[in-house]
Amino acid sequence: MPLIFCPECGNQTSDQAPACNKCGYPIAKLNFNQASNTGANTSQASPASPASNNFSGLDYYYQQEFEEIQKSKEEYRGKFNWWAFFFSWIWCFTKGAWGWALVLILANLITSFYLPHIIRGEIGLLFSFLFGLGTAITFGHNATKIYYNVRVKNKQF
Repeated sequence: MPLIFCPECGNQTSDQAPACNKCGYPIAKLNFNQASNTGANTSQASPASPASNNFSGLDYYYQQEFEEIQKSKEEYRGKFNWWAFFFSWIWCFTKGAWGWALVLILANLITSFYLPHIIRGEIGLLFSFLFGLGTAITFGHNATKIYYNVRVKNKQF
């Protein structure tokens, strides 16, 4: 019973296991594909990424996005995150980005309560709405990279 490396997380596991015991990647499917292509499972897969880049504790979506961020040398910012767009500061707290959550709460308070008193009338309300919408769109575009920084680099900003 030879050991193979899981192509998803790099963990060594039995080639007879139905799934990787660390991340749950379906090894049985991998074995079936290798057996049909080569006649036997003779190849030893190398780890997909170094141990320091193990994203196995994350949802599949974030595993893929984090790998893309690393492949691009952190220039890729991730796909637009609709959850972060609609629930920005709540999303931040659930992902451990408490610093960003506090910044977003403060920005929302300023634009909702302070700006309409400075800029009177409908123009103030319109400016407040557009500023909030712009903040939400910007955050939706950058949320995955922010989560990457919190999770991988252990930094808030």
